Amino acid sequence: MNNQAHRKTITFTLSVIVVLLAFYFLIIFKPHANKSLSVAVTVAAVKQQDVPVYLNALGTVMPENSINVTTQIDGILTQVYFQDGQRVKAGEVLAEVDPRIYQAQVLQYEGQLERDQALLENAKVDLKRYQNLYKNKDVSQQTLNTQQSLVIQYEGAVKMDEGQLQQARVNLGYCQIISPIDGQISIGLISAGNYVQASPSMSLGVITSLNPMEVLFSLPEDNFHQVSVPFNAGQILEVDVYNRDKSQLLATGKLVAINNGANITTGTVQYEALFANPSNILFPNQFVNVALKIKTISNAMTVPTEAIQQGEKNAYVYRVNQDQTVSMVVIKPGVNYKDITVIDSGLNIGDQIVTDGANQLIDGAKITITETAA
Repeated sequence: MNNQAHRKTITFTLSVIVVLLAFYFLIIFKPHANKSLSVAVTVAAVKQQDVPVYLNALGTVMPENSINVTTQIDGILTQVYFQDGQRVKAGEVLAEVDPRIYQAQVLQYEGQLERDQALLENAKVDLKRYQNLYKNKDVSQQTLNTQQSLVIQYEGAVKMDEGQLQQARVNLGYCQIISPIDGQISIGLISAGNYVQASPSMSLGVITSLNPMEVLFSLPEDNFHQVSVPFNAGQILEVDVYNRDKSQLLATGKLVAINNGANITTGTVQYEALFANPSNILFPNQFVNVALKIKTISNAMTVPTEAIQQGEKNAYVYRVNQDQTVSMVVIKPGVNYKDITVIDSGLNIGDQIVTDGANQLIDGAKITITETAA
């Protein structure tokens, strides 16, 4: 028992010694625990500059036009002239339906029209003769009236023939399926040899326009007036879109529309921006990061964001004094832009502040400036 108690005493003593040594080394080697030690830091000057203010959101790229290519007549699809994913031009023939039955209809209605036109001309000649005979009382009023009705009847028949012929010619034109817009067609959904019908469900493909492109995005309804007031006043609001990880600016456009109400489920308002896309860097259904510029703060006081430290209650920075010491200064930060932050209060233009090495400082610590940040 004595040996066991002796061991416990030795173990306890060693533990206390280890703790004391650790505390001693912490005191000795932690730079900010001793103001007499100089801490190497990087500093930067408080600057004055114009700072744009952006609202950020996630957006989806949408084509300005998206056309479902279908036939407007029934028949056998005899030719398909496009390749899957091909770029097409407005007016370009995409496919062709067997035109023979529609050519026959045109020929039929042309003949019917010629026949009824001839009957009409003959009825007009007879009417003129009956009118002269009626003047001499050689025909009755009823005969004259009957002939007048016959002329009107043939005039109606001619108009009906003209309408039928026009419809037949339109149908014949529909045998060539033509692209209505410039764009890119999807992978083909149907091939030559199939019987096609005039139905939205029977699609030959979808053509999406590529230039310009639209981006749809939503912002919280609390931001609505920040956007709607300048937009409705006619101000052009620039919109930047970035790739998924925000490493590349893809395009710059402008806000063109605000939805007519908030989404009651999400509490957001949807916006639409338009972008020129000559290089086709934006593509339909692409997800992008959106930055909507709502204003610019002129002559703002700015510091590098990395200089700002966050305390329990306030944000602060370390300001460099003339005697190569630092003072902890409580600040009121404003908006962020890239790697700078606007300072609403607490500093003056030209003040030198610590940007790197602040985690080793306390108020009044001595410093050695190793670099002045640009």
